[in-house]
Amino acid sequence: MIRRFPQLYHGELYVLLALIECSRTEGNTCPAPLEVPAAVNRKYKQALADLAQTLPTQLALADDSTPDGLGHVQAMLALLAFGHGQAYAAHLCWGAQTMNADLSLTAPLRDYEARSGRTALSDQLKARRRGGP
Repeated sequence: MIRRFPQLYHGELYVLLALIECSRTEGNTCPAPLEVPAAVNRKYKQALADLAQTLPTQLALADDSTPDGLGHVQAMLALLAFGHGQAYAAHLCWGAQTMNADLSLTAPLRDYEARSGRTALSDQLKARRRGGP
């Protein structure tokens, strides 16, 4: 639909796609994990990467001065990162808030970080929040 109507703004659709991809990469297995054929997986990843071509036009149409518009921009940036295979960055883009008041990551990011084995960013974010380099 995005490729068929590139001149229309698709902010809500990007939000839905970001929700799906975040859920998929978080390893949600309810009710049970599904076996996805390799050919379907390849096509899905290619379609996700192809979204990157639509993002400059869509970002230009987005209004980030409203909460909904900002959510659309976050979804687009998250999808761009997912399309480039950078799931950790995508989860950071999608999170409305990456840090709690106590300078810890929010629960979804902390869980994703634990599963992905990436922990260095937490310390960097904390240092910046405290005014470090």
